[in-house]
Amino acid sequence: MIEKIEMSGNGYKIEEPFKKYTEKRIGKLDRYLPRGAKKDVIAKVVVSEIGKNKGEKYEISVAMDIPGGKVIAARDECSNVFAGVDLVEAKLMGQIRRYKLEVQPHRQKKTGATSLLRESNVLKWGKIGVIWRKKKRNRQISWQTRQRLLSFCRVFLATLRKRL
Repeated sequence: MIEKIEMSGNGYKIEEPFKKYTEKRIGKLDRYLPRGAKKDVIAKVVVSEIGKNKGEKYEISVAMDIPGGKVIAARDECSNVFAGVDLVEAKLMGQIRRYKLEVQPHRQKKTGATSLLRESNVLKWGKIGVIWRKKKRNRQISWQTRQRLLSFCRVFLATLRKRL
């Protein structure tokens, strides 16, 4: 849970049910943050009444200060304050996931014969299939993948011979 959540209202009085609901919904966003940033996050929630008639429409804006100078913000207008918090939470969730990918990029999946050659632990050329290791399980490669791998090796060896 995000421990530091500051709430304020412009023309809207923040009541206890709304406060509890917002702390529950915004507070659980820390599970999507990188591990090092979870403790020092500060969330600021501002609820403003907009429109000529009182209570007609509300603007909910949330800004999350993440260590390292990054600010993730989302804003939404809604007629129901609780529904607005849900919409802002969904927007923040997507932004946090994008931020996490920037900070900690995942290892991309490798495809093609070159990656198979790099990932292969045991190559048995005389047998029917080539056995390779992926995610701690041995699997047998299909006939088409084996043919691609063999053709890649032939081309690779031919270029090596030309250079020598």
